[in-house]
Amino acid sequence: MKHPYRLLGQLLAYFIHLAIPGILTAQPAHIPGCAEELQSHLYADEVLIEYVLTDTSVLINAIGRESSFSSTQSLNQLFWFCVRSFRKKLTSAEPLNFLVPGEILYMFLIKPLQQFISGRRRLIIIPGDRLAGLPFEAFIRSDSLSLYHDLCSRHYLIRDHEVVYHHSKDSWNERIRDGGREDHLSADQFNFFFLGFSPVYKKNRTCTALPSARNEIFEIGALFRQKGKSLWLGYEELTDKDYFKQMVCKGRIVHLAAHHDACLLTCDEIAGLHLGADLIVLNSCSSGIYKVNEANSGNSPAQVFYNAGAKNVLSTLWNVTDALARQFMVDFYRIWLTGKSYSDALREVKMQWISCSATTMPSIWAPYVLMGE
Repeated sequence: MKHPYRLLGQLLAYFIHLAIPGILTAQPAHIPGCAEELQSHLYADEVLIEYVLTDTSVLINAIGRESSFSSTQSLNQLFWFCVRSFRKKLTSAEPLNFLVPGEILYMFLIKPLQQFISGRRRLIIIPGDRLAGLPFEAFIRSDSLSLYHDLCSRHYLIRDHEVVYHHSKDSWNERIRDGGREDHLSADQFNFFFLGFSPVYKKNRTCTALPSARNEIFEIGALFRQKGKSLWLGYEELTDKDYFKQMVCKGRIVHLAAHHDACLLTCDEIAGLHLGADLIVLNSCSSGIYKVNEANSGNSPAQVFYNAGAKNVLSTLWNVTDALARQFMVDFYRIWLTGKSYSDALREVKMQWISCSATTMPSIWAPYVLMGE
């Protein structure tokens, strides 16, 4: 007798294909002369993908170093329902909650250009405001429906590609043009290779210690020390605001293990910094989510750090547990220190966690997203 998940998958595949409208247009796209510089900054195995959405259609522009592709797909209520559902249910530990929305979003947003991106190593995704906060790497290929019975074998997008996010192709192009790429930077321009912060203030009752945060920066620091890299670790009262402002501009990699608000700087204070860090890691709850209030016009902490000059920012899309957050980042740095790029190291640690039954759920590994490069 067939496994019930497999039977369910076959039925879902049939109805999903009936429900999704066809592609309106799909063809190689002509790139205007002004975009030639952008293409020159892409590696041969990269694709920059821009999504432009209205209520009824999505224009997908995919740009490679030597060619480009454009697709227009009609949207319906099913699509928008899946966007809302995927955001909400991806954090659930129940396997069936996110599978169908993940399949459908893949068919709408990835499948139209699947052939164009096939074999490409890295996707640089510009989702636009209406898709911001969706972890594309957790979209599921439709041919994986027969694997529902094997939770570790789902064919997520991350299996095929590294994924990096950005908010604008013009901004990405400008950053690459002015600052170079990760492998072009020299550690000599920084006082420290790694700066780790775990802020706790005894006088601030709302900023209590996270049990694993101090251990997190010490374990990561040990990895850098083993590689002969210079480092500075700040914890508890050593992370005074003014002292943090002085130190944060001196590190190539700045790692913050803390609560969501970091108990350090406001968005306005961050915006006033002149950062040169190659990577800022915000290992706290929902550090990549946009918050709109009187003091913040809609930027996420990750976006504010990026706008302040950080070349890359690794942040989270929802709440993460203290112990798992520590282990995820230790694994990330251990892989990166072998010579990987940030996006490659992030993909590899996610693949390792997907293959382990204890950490295979996207609710555990999917919140970590990289913006930049």
